[in-house]
Amino acid sequence: MATMIESPLERLTEAQVDELGRAFDAIHDDVLSLAKILENIEIGHNVRHGQWDWMNDPQISSSTWELRLDRRGVEALPRG
Repeated sequence: MATMIESPLERLTEAQVDELGRAFDAIHDDVLSLAKILENIEIGHNVRHGQWDWMNDPQISSSTWELRLDRRGVEALPRG
């Protein structure tokens, strides 16, 4: 026999639900900004490791250039 699990949200009053909605609205932009930052970090990580080489594009192939990383930033240099 299956047992129904009661959602804790069912115990909230309408005022509590409204308060939660305002709290989530307040952090909405921050969460979206964080998601975009993390996405860009992941893209940068993949680029640094040359994980786009599967496209076989000689302009962006990691075999034709290398990255120099230092405290001033990143610089792409031709190999050779």
